Amino acid sequence: MHHFFRPAIFTLLIFISAGAWSAELLLNVFLNDRPVQGAQVRLNGELVGTTAADGSVEANIGSGENTVELSRDLTVITTYSFSLADRENVELAIKFSDLEVEPRVDIEKYSLDNGASGAQGVIQGVVLDEQNSRVANALVTIEETGDSATTNELGGYVLNLPRGYYTLIIQHPDYIVSREEGVRVVANIGVAVTSTLHVRAASQVQINAPSMPILEETMILGTFVPNENTADMERSSYAIVDAIDAEQLKRFGDSSVASAILRVAGVSVNDDKYAVVRGLDGRYISSTLNANLMPTTDPLRRDVQLDLFFSNIIGSIEIQKSYTADMPGDTTGGSIGMITKGLPDDRVNELSFAGGYNLDVTGNDIITYAGSDSDWLTYDDGLRGIPTGVNQTFQGYVGPSVYSPNTCNISGCDISYEQNAELAQQFPVIYNLENESASPDFSLGYAYGNRHDIEAGGLGYYGSLSFSNSTSDRINAFIDDGEDDAYYNRSKKSAALGGYFVVGLEDNHDSEWISKTIFLRQADDVTRFEDGINTTEESEYKKALLYWAERQFLAQQFSGDHLFAGKHNLGWRLGVSQTTLLEPDRRAWRYVGGIFLPADVERRYSELQEDGLDVGVDYDITLDISSSVSMDLSAGYLYNNRDRQWDLARFSFRQGQGGQPDVLTADVETQLSWDNLVAQHYQLRKTTTNTDSFTAEVETNAFYVHSVTNFENGISVIAGVRAEDNLQVLEYPYNNDEDTRADPLDESDTLPSLAISYDLHDTWKFRGSFSQTLSRPGIIERSRSSMYDPDTDEQIFGNPILESASIDNLDLRVEYYFNDGGSASLALFSKTIDKPIERAVPDASGSAAQNSYTFRNAKSADLSGVELDFNKQVFDGNTWAILVGGNISIIESEVELDALSLRLEGESSQGRDLQGQSPLLVNLQLGIDHINTGQAFTLLINSFDDKIYKVGRGEANTGTKEMGRTSLDFSYEKEFENSSKVTFRIKNLLDEEVEYSQNGNITEGYSKGTVLSLKYTHNF
Repeated sequence: MHHFFRPAIFTLLIFISAGAWSAELLLNVFLNDRPVQGAQVRLNGELVGTTAADGSVEANIGSGENTVELSRDLTVITTYSFSLADRENVELAIKFSDLEVEPRVDIEKYSLDNGASGAQGVIQGVVLDEQNSRVANALVTIEETGDSATTNELGGYVLNLPRGYYTLIIQHPDYIVSREEGVRVVANIGVAVTSTLHVRAASQVQINAPSMPILEETMILGTFVPNENTADMERSSYAIVDAIDAEQLKRFGDSSVASAILRVAGVSVNDDKYAVVRGLDGRYISSTLNANLMPTTDPLRRDVQLDLFFSNIIGSIEIQKSYTADMPGDTTGGSIGMITKGLPDDRVNELSFAGGYNLDVTGNDIITYAGSDSDWLTYDDGLRGIPTGVNQTFQGYVGPSVYSPNTCNISGCDISYEQNAELAQQFPVIYNLENESASPDFSLGYAYGNRHDIEAGGLGYYGSLSFSNSTSDRINAFIDDGEDDAYYNRSKKSAALGGYFVVGLEDNHDSEWISKTIFLRQADDVTRFEDGINTTEESEYKKALLYWAERQFLAQQFSGDHLFAGKHNLGWRLGVSQTTLLEPDRRAWRYVGGIFLPADVERRYSELQEDGLDVGVDYDITLDISSSVSMDLSAGYLYNNRDRQWDLARFSFRQGQGGQPDVLTADVETQLSWDNLVAQHYQLRKTTTNTDSFTAEVETNAFYVHSVTNFENGISVIAGVRAEDNLQVLEYPYNNDEDTRADPLDESDTLPSLAISYDLHDTWKFRGSFSQTLSRPGIIERSRSSMYDPDTDEQIFGNPILESASIDNLDLRVEYYFNDGGSASLALFSKTIDKPIERAVPDASGSAAQNSYTFRNAKSADLSGVELDFNKQVFDGNTWAILVGGNISIIESEVELDALSLRLEGESSQGRDLQGQSPLLVNLQLGIDHINTGQAFTLLINSFDDKIYKVGRGEANTGTKEMGRTSLDFSYEKEFENSSKVTFRIKNLLDEEVEYSQNGNITEGYSKGTVLSLKYTHNF
């Protein structure tokens, strides 16, 4: 069979007219949501016509048995038979994924007597003038129902109506009133209408629309399946926005938000978790989930770990790079707005499963240790918990224990050595490493949803479940940093669980009521072993880390959107959330010169819980200032509260009164065996400090006013102001020393924003904006005490005099939209930061200086850059389609340091880059679709330049840099006629080595391997 159409949706819509013996057949044919011309249609063996430019053909049809045949050049593509009763209409949807196999057919019958009631369709129109410029603020009214819509600044409007025929009346003070009869709306399908208005002569007086002569031109472009893509989101936004929609997320094949946002211009990701936007890290970025501020699962940071969020629950991601008053005041680099999937348009019933294979890891031996039986489900079964007796005696997370034996006589001690030995034996003796074969990755997913028309309106619901396991390893990993020269192994076994459910009602009174429930869990089991030489002490060493972490995010969100009187809109949202991080029994040990060091053994237990409350109200009204000027006015209030509690307990060993054991070179489990503990060769001690645990509260109250003034000539002025109060309180519940507490940070700020946009000839859009934002210190950064980084064990010194940074932002962007789809944009931005906060070298000496960090305000920093973004279908043939896209960002920054930082870092550090900022970011995308067979090929390239990872100390130390690298991913998709799809992906095809350098020397390096994955998805 010949291939003539791209594998997409063919829709046959058949309607019965009012006649008792015949009705009307309406057939629309679509390929990738676009009308197709030239398909021959036969009804009961007789040719009734071919599809026109809008993909349609009409014919009379009778009751009883009928057969519709679709062909091209006398080659039959498909046939379908059905029966009709008298005065009965039918809609047929015949959906092809491959013309060589039978299609899927959906049929719906309804009574002709119902008229224009029943299932909904869409009119999506554009109003133009005689010069093809878009007409804003035109009123489009449906004569039969009274429904109306006002065109936006792009001349567009959308009307949702039941199936039937309608008359459109289009009015604008400067144009002749137009009237178009017989616009047909089909259920679950949209009709695209382009109308041309003629300028009203000065002598003409406006009269009622129905009596006006029809002087306009209306062109029905065809029908479509309504949706909103990224170009629509970016173009219609009044701010500078880059967006990724659900379809792009599927095509890119990124499993989490952290990997997906790498495709956005000016965005990079640190540690596979944290976003950097335009060279600015998490302290300059705000993150929202369905407009609610996001909590964190990191006790030391304010930004969100984006790898926690499955991409399959995300409907879209918007990164707004220019500040507007309706955003949090600490949005400088950008705002990452994640919108989860909403109510479905129709039934969804999808099952998927996938497997992954790392060419350099899967099937090979990796290091690990004995864990609990339920690790693969993201839960520890209690094996890693603090032993009950130890917890009671040593007072759990409460600071240093008052119960510990010492060198005094037993009668003078709080507990005896015998009692201490009994407590030490309660810890599971699991320290030794073992090898196991790395398992393949796998994942499962299921989603179900539907939409029903009820008396109150449209009721919809959608739910999904996700589960995955994966294994990774660092290949050929080494350290050579001038102090240690070693090879190391580091494996990670990860498990993830996700659940999502949304239910909502779109009622008959222009209101929407939505409930969203989100549950996400991720567990990482990390084993690291390092074997090398300490060049300073000229001694061999071996050390290991056994680490388990459970992260969880749970949120319940309610929201509503209410349109009334045609131009008033009230939106509200209420969200409660809880994030937790559980790190039980993190074990570390070390040998030096082959000798076991009990003091370097640590078992650490930590737990974070953060409870959040979000309340927001937004009110919008459209005002007609004059016949040529309109204004969208918004006002809103935000309340956000975060209560955080971080508890940490540390336990270690030291030599006991029984003296050293006979053999100090035996493995750790032998050293800390029951026999050695009973013999009191080692004793347990608690090494927790009074400031290892803390509680904190962050409270924000904000009001804003925001306006968008639209002028007839295509100019829009966007202005706003935000008043924001922020309170931070940090306390150490187990510390009575007032001098170690941070003073509360209580600030009130007024933040203005102003922007101008200009639309020219429907293809060009120019934007410019100026705004003021700020960057506040993190919770623990202003503490007077010190604590330890839970990931690196580096000591953190707080800085109680740390101040908030203020930022002036300037953004310019020009956008071009191609007539046949696609766009290109060029953006310039500049930021001046007063007193930027940076992770800095502490004013200390010895090991405290080498293995610690603090935070300090630099004098100032300047950051500027250029972004080029493009997306275009460069070839669109009958068999093949080619899509090219990408973005390039060039960013420069310069920091002016204060006297103390210059003394610690060295004079040559003056004018260095901001920490974490990469000067060059490149993303490229090439998509090739084989239309006839439903195949899609996608190549994705991501590249970044060197960036400062850690600031150095002294003139001779230029700090540590993460070296730039390029990654290449490939994706292949094939859709089948039974609504199933196979996806094959290759991640990290180049497998460039991850490297860190200092003073021009590579100090650490490893590779991750290339991952192959195969996924099957079936829609029932």
